[in-house]
Amino acid sequence: MLFHWRGLRVVIEGKFADQAGARDWVLNDARGRVQRGIAHIAAAVVYPATLRTAATAQLLTQLKQAALSYCIISESEETAWFEGAPATLMDALPRAQETLAQDDLVARTAQSLREQLTEVALLWMGQAGACDRLSELLGMPAPRGETPEQTEGRRTTAAKVSALVIANALIF
Repeated sequence: MLFHWRGLRVVIEGKFADQAGARDWVLNDARGRVQRGIAHIAAAVVYPATLRTAATAQLLTQLKQAALSYCIISESEETAWFEGAPATLMDALPRAQETLAQDDLVARTAQSLREQLTEVALLWMGQAGACDRLSELLGMPAPRGETPEQTEGRRTTAAKVSALVIANALIF
């Protein structure tokens, strides 16, 4: 089940306890939902087998009292397995949301991208000929009378801009 909660997409993946490997099954499904970007938070839930055969008229009452086994997966963490009523599971969602907010996934991703782009640019900066070709391709030809410092600056700029262009192409 997918729903929106506090601006986040949340998925609940559930199986009944009498299904072989139920815990592993829902945990892998929940992880996949987060890894593929379908959800920011996913709950892997194992329902007691007694709920499978509960009368429809009694299902809500039995579910409120049921001891669920659950694990919360988010973009920044995965909890241990817990036991509790559905209300306990729902109480765990704000904690996952707070962790996401504190973890600042965007900042970490941006820093990682910055580091990778720097590595690519450094590879090119050691190759004067490659930087000169990149500079030409980017419309930054060497001007007449360019000083060695200006040449180094142009080559560095060409390497950095080229790394950004490649990253942009890969993202889009």
